Amino acid sequence: MLRSRATWSFVATALRAASAALLLPLMLIWLDAYELGAWFVLQAVAALVALLELGFADSIARATGYAWAGARRLLGLGVEAVERPVGEVGGRSEPNRELLADISASARLMYRWLAIVPILLGLIGGFVASKLPQFGGAAVMARIPLGIVFFAGLSLALWNGRWPGLLLGIGRVRESQQILALAWMVYFVVGALALVLGAGLWAFVLGYVGMDLSTRLLSRGAFKQFAGGLPEGHSSENVLNLIWPTAWRTTSVSVGYFLVNASTPLICAATLGLKVTAAYGLSLQIGNLIVVLSSVWVQASVAHLNQLRARGEIREIAMLFARNVRRAIPTFVLLAACLFAFGTPLLHRLDANTALLDPPALAALMLILLLAMHHSLYATLVITENRNPFVWPALINGAAVCAAAFILTPRFGIAGLLAATGFIPALFSNWWPVLRGIQSLEMHPGAYWNLFFKS
Repeated sequence: MLRSRATWSFVATALRAASAALLLPLMLIWLDAYELGAWFVLQAVAALVALLELGFADSIARATGYAWAGARRLLGLGVEAVERPVGEVGGRSEPNRELLADISASARLMYRWLAIVPILLGLIGGFVASKLPQFGGAAVMARIPLGIVFFAGLSLALWNGRWPGLLLGIGRVRESQQILALAWMVYFVVGALALVLGAGLWAFVLGYVGMDLSTRLLSRGAFKQFAGGLPEGHSSENVLNLIWPTAWRTTSVSVGYFLVNASTPLICAATLGLKVTAAYGLSLQIGNLIVVLSSVWVQASVAHLNQLRARGEIREIAMLFARNVRRAIPTFVLLAACLFAFGTPLLHRLDANTALLDPPALAALMLILLLAMHHSLYATLVITENRNPFVWPALINGAAVCAAAFILTPRFGIAGLLAATGFIPALFSNWWPVLRGIQSLEMHPGAYWNLFFKS
């Protein structure tokens, strides 16, 4: 079991959740309100940087997977099928090491430009904060060394940022998740130890920077170990231009999802108060964790799906994908049932000040998240084609959910908020990616569902 990609994906996700859950009580005890607020601001900046990087990381992993499967060249959109050598066992081509080396060199150049972003954000944010009276000029000046370490650490991590995507691209999912699990342990141990020793906000800055750097540097060593000797690569404007079309689309889709996840708690707070927002936010956070855990079955196979796509093995893609979706849905249902059965009693036992949503509202939220997870899995399948047709649907969906929630929540309370987040995606987003994913398998929907339930 410990050799399974899915097992280590579950472990890494669980450690991420456990680190956040276990450190939160320590933060509330050891940090004052100013320090806690400053950390949330720094986390928001880190999330913005991660959002900007996401499209590039996924595109590099996908391009690497195509090269590892033997693709002769990259396309801006779509995949050029690999020619299978006649008589070779399994019909598999050797990795295109020259192309892989060029992808690595081009990604290095791209990430070095991205490494400038945290420095710019730090300079702009520090200047703005020093001018705002609610932050206090003297307090900002006292935090300059901490800010330098945080933003320099983010920049250094991006400088080495290409390695996790390259490692995933060559199919080393298990090793990638092992590194991620170790990195979250670094974050927890460094953060907790430094906090107890009185380091204050420095504890989390050092823990976060240590986690980010260890992820990327360990991925570098693992990639060089498993990829073997590569020829000298050359950064190519052509390679960057071929990665860019899907990179900006992936980032744009992430912005659409970010709009929903960021706006609904704000609208809830503005209209229903902080107590209801706390219940909604807690329920949403746990629900999103259930989505992440349930999606592991498909996400752990993405590197393999990319390689199968490059080889044109569509039937194998359909069987692997259908099998993993069949695992993802029952996993979600099981974890949601555990939330219903044990969530409220556990909160009472902990004497928590925040409760979950009422059972009907919680059930509606879980259904909304299940449908969102289901269509996102099929969107992942489509993206293995090196195409991303979801930019405008995601942005329009995000904007429409925001508008509907803004209108309905003041009138109908939490029911209006849930209606907005459930009804708007049901008009298009919950079903069109599913049909588009089946289309990418070159199958009639009836044939696919027959395979889905019988394979």
